[in-house]
Amino acid sequence: MSMKTTYVSDKQSESYSEDLRRELNIFEATSGIVKCFILATCAASGFSVALLSSVSLHAQHTQAQIDSVLANTRWEGMKDIVPKHYIAAHTTGTILIDGRLDEQSWRDAPWSQPFVDIEGDRKPLPRFQTRMKIIWDDQYLYIAAEMEEPHLWATLTEKNSVIYQDHDFEVFIDPNADNHNYYEFEVNAFNTIWELRMIRPYRDGGPNINPDNTDGVLSVVYLDGSINDPSDIDSGWTVELAFPWSGFDSYGTDGAAPTPGDQWRINFSRVQRRLQIVNGEYVSPRRTPPCNWVWSAQGAIAMHMPERWGFLQFAIRGDRSEVFVPDPTLVARDLLMEIHYLQKAYNKLTRTYAGVLDELGLTSVRGDYLIDLWSDGSTFTAMIENSNDAAPPAVFYINERGHLWRGGL
Repeated sequence: MSMKTTYVSDKQSESYSEDLRRELNIFEATSGIVKCFILATCAASGFSVALLSSVSLHAQHTQAQIDSVLANTRWEGMKDIVPKHYIAAHTTGTILIDGRLDEQSWRDAPWSQPFVDIEGDRKPLPRFQTRMKIIWDDQYLYIAAEMEEPHLWATLTEKNSVIYQDHDFEVFIDPNADNHNYYEFEVNAFNTIWELRMIRPYRDGGPNINPDNTDGVLSVVYLDGSINDPSDIDSGWTVELAFPWSGFDSYGTDGAAPTPGDQWRINFSRVQRRLQIVNGEYVSPRRTPPCNWVWSAQGAIAMHMPERWGFLQFAIRGDRSEVFVPDPTLVARDLLMEIHYLQKAYNKLTRTYAGVLDELGLTSVRGDYLIDLWSDGSTFTAMIENSNDAAPPAVFYINERGHLWRGGL
């Protein structure tokens, strides 16, 4: 038997000079007793014992080992992925959050391309189609998703449960594209929601604020089929969401609606469990990893890489033929992300961060960009600036925590 059901709810030093490094190499050639004397003397004079120790660790690895690690960072699987984009039009009328998407503004909004595997082209296309669309007005950002699903299933009913343990739909938003302080929303087919704030990605030590619910979020799930009934084949489920602009006032915005032409970083994920039917009930095997289907491919099984999320461009009011404007800073941002991943790989092997670019296999000039690097061994900051006089000046920084920002130190 098939029925249609609706669920509703409310809701970021100093650099080593080459001369210093040459001097520190002498430290490696000394005897143990002499080393102890040097370390004690340096400690008494306030010099960094950690610096000498880190150089010592570096010497334990051959350059070939270091080069091998640097050639196989996670960035290698991500760098060629071009983030997708979506142009969201301003609404032409009132939107009722009911899961049906029957207003004219929703009918005019184009569906996204079908979701792909989170790793991109190296994996097969998803078994079931997922697509989304976005519109906005002066009060809300509206997001809708439509998911094919022959087996509607959910178990979690308590708000702010770990929703991805069920089939779910997820939204990730970083309004100012700094990789830090971004918003995550998850919902299952029971319309049970989970909201949390990521202070920084898990790869950079987290942490998160869990839960971190936003006042005024609206969420509706519309089911085309019968949930938790293995005896029939369902059609799917639709999610309709409304996020008030005021809820983003602590995410790098002023809490007001964007200006037409603004761009935010955004991505969507669908977690799909591999269900079995046991004694007439759905069972999700605990040790079987789920499928992860996304709008804009990440290049790795990790949603918490905001640098690879897609672009959301807000359309000029009423103009539905607006052309997407590629982010002119993306090349600079990607170069800094490359440095970040190289530094993380270098640190994992040597337990220190590189203090000069050539230790990472890089030079200070890359195309139209000049790059500089500072490190004390336990932290680093990299800077990039545009050297092309014909282009607008731009200076960006990134540090060991993955915080990427524009402007001064």
